[in-house]
Amino acid sequence: MRGTVRTVLVLATTGCVAAGAPALARAEVTPTRDAVAAARALADDPTLVTSAAFTALPPSGNPAAVSTTALGEFPTSGSSYTILSTGNAAVATSPNRAPDTSSDNGGAPMRGARDVTTLRVDFDVPTTASCLSIRFRFYSEEFPEYVGAIYNDAFIAELDASTWDASGTTRPAIRAPRNFAFDTRGNPISVNSVGPVSVSRSQASGSTYDAATQRLRASTPITPGPHSLYLTIFDQGDRAYDSTVLIDRLTLSNLTPCAAGAAADLSQGTPVGAITLPNGQVSVPAANVFSPAHFRVDNVDFRPERLRSYRPVTVRVRVRETRDYLVRGANVTVKAVPGYLLRGRPTGRTARNGEAVIRLYPSRRLRLVNGGRLNLYVCATKMGASEVADVSACRLVQLKLSEPR
Repeated sequence: MRGTVRTVLVLATTGCVAAGAPALARAEVTPTRDAVAAARALADDPTLVTSAAFTALPPSGNPAAVSTTALGEFPTSGSSYTILSTGNAAVATSPNRAPDTSSDNGGAPMRGARDVTTLRVDFDVPTTASCLSIRFRFYSEEFPEYVGAIYNDAFIAELDASTWDASGTTRPAIRAPRNFAFDTRGNPISVNSVGPVSVSRSQASGSTYDAATQRLRASTPITPGPHSLYLTIFDQGDRAYDSTVLIDRLTLSNLTPCAAGAAADLSQGTPVGAITLPNGQVSVPAANVFSPAHFRVDNVDFRPERLRSYRPVTVRVRVRETRDYLVRGANVTVKAVPGYLLRGRPTGRTARNGEAVIRLYPSRRLRLVNGGRLNLYVCATKMGASEVADVSACRLVQLKLSEPR
């Protein structure tokens, strides 16, 4: 058993929320044991849900909640989303004041796991749909202490039957052949996930947890007719160090291709650390842009517009990302082609408005002739990353030249 369990005070009642209750009037996290309420909160269209049930739910605590409080780009549709947790779902949006947030909900061991919560969502698929998708974000206190250890909280999404198993004799493994929310190695989402679905500290901003994935989309092919979706989160190895998953926007579509698995969700949303500027544009931290999203060198402006002397030139570079957000904290580098035509290594960092202001120092080896052009590569990267990193972007621009007056 891991170290001392820190029990979190339960701040809300554990009573049931009545099915069909009116929408919450203000932003709040409301614990619930009403499966229909939880299912409707995560559906893009609540009328999609025909029935629902918690097929596994600890007897005490707050392992599930419906939230209207913005967290980690959620809600993604409507005004609410669903939270499932191995501990207290009600504290997901609380400040991160402890490295070991833990709640013992008293759930009996199940298939080698503890504190198991499984929500079954029933629905009918129309003949026009062939793909099911959900959006989710996984949070955990197990980072970095238990990455790669036998203690492993995990999130699993299965269609029509729940068959996962986390039992074992020496080093427990998770077997989930029906799971469609998996990483690039086919494993369930946990602190051990790899690739675009891996966890990081920066993605947990605004929550009580130490790390999180970016917002993800999991999809699976589906046939017309009645189906059931099983959404499970559990603690493997013990009950300590809680994990939580936010789930929203269950949709049925004819998305093509509809490949099973989890990937970054690039649909419009509010990224972690986003701020709205006075002009209404949204600025996001460079550190929170992950592949397959990438930077875009949006605009390059020179002052003076035409170089007629060897005096410094001021260049303003604006950086955006794939979803058209302004990017702050990106490293911007300007290189001449050939490199000896500029002195020094002009670099800058983008501000809240996505702009970096850089000074260029022309070399005397640059010939100032009418109709001439100075070729410049302008690159935007995360701080410390190379220009070929997965989210980096470069753009070729030209500075006009003229003979000195």
